[in-house]
Amino acid sequence: MKKTICFILATILCFCFASCGHKAEPPQVSLSTVMQEIRSSVSLPEMMDLTAENLQDYFGIEAGEITDFAACINANGYEKEEIILLCASDAASAESLVQKLNLSLENAAAEMQNYLPEQYALVQQSAVRTDGLIVSLCISENAQQIEAILDKYFK
Repeated sequence: MKKTICFILATILCFCFASCGHKAEPPQVSLSTVMQEIRSSVSLPEMMDLTAENLQDYFGIEAGEITDFAACINANGYEKEEIILLCASDAASAESLVQKLNLSLENAAAEMQNYLPEQYALVQQSAVRTDGLIVSLCISENAQQIEAILDKYFK
């Protein structure tokens, strides 16, 4: 009888410890909803929304690599203000997206270094972020506010 009770308690403890290590999934929210909150909460210049075709043209991102996206860039074309939110279709696609966004960031830094030094500093402070299958890039003077919104949804 004592052995049976000990066995049952040990089994229950194992399940309790196993469940403690489980990481919660990010909330199921569309990236356009996140982008709407960013745009309504953060002071941004006039921004132009990107289409799936733009993602292919600007970043080399194929439609099959993502299941959802929201992206915008500064409409004036010379100041570097970008917010790119991508949901990868799988882990391999997430890694590919990180590489493509990092390459874009490197190219932007090279372009701005001699052309617009203040924009170069802004690009240098930026980094690609991953939260599970969510891959994002934020180049903005208000990056901290944007990151706080992303934390709310994906951390």
